[in-house]
Amino acid sequence: MEQRTRNGIQSNSKIFAAEFRNALIGRKGMFVFLLKHIRSFEYEPCCEKVIGIYTSKERAEEEAEVYKSLPGFRDFSNGFVIKRYELIRRDYDSTVNAEVYFLQHEYSVTCQEEVFDISTDIGIFQNKEDANCAMTQLKNNIVFLNRGEGLYSDDSGFCISMYHLNESDWIEGFDAGN
Repeated sequence: MEQRTRNGIQSNSKIFAAEFRNALIGRKGMFVFLLKHIRSFEYEPCCEKVIGIYTSKERAEEEAEVYKSLPGFRDFSNGFVIKRYELIRRDYDSTVNAEVYFLQHEYSVTCQEEVFDISTDIGIFQNKEDANCAMTQLKNNIVFLNRGEGLYSDDSGFCISMYHLNESDWIEGFDAGN
């Protein structure tokens, strides 16, 4: 995924997020696979949609194939991205909940009268409490401090979204206006 950035802002937050994720992953878990669709137009910002989080790469690939026939998605069939994450959890219990929590940080930067949306995927968590704990810790880090611009209700730029493993969102596709 290519996004426009200025002064390395995005890369700094992505590096920190990766280091933070690695520190949390000291607790061995399982891998999950995030399926996103990204479409971009030459003169407009890109649009990302999380399709779902899956327990295997093969399942995510199968779902991407299904989506390639839906309105909007079929016009941008090369926009599917699968990212592997270790599911962050506190304990060594092998039980995995059907619900997982995806933590992201987003903010906007204006440079020479052009607005750029910067998005950093932090991690996928077994439970909401762990996702909230990570978000609280990150809010006070200089990399993310004062970078929220009201994109979410608490103005910090952080968002925790709940997904059911192996279930898909955005099944209606999208049209040129979405």
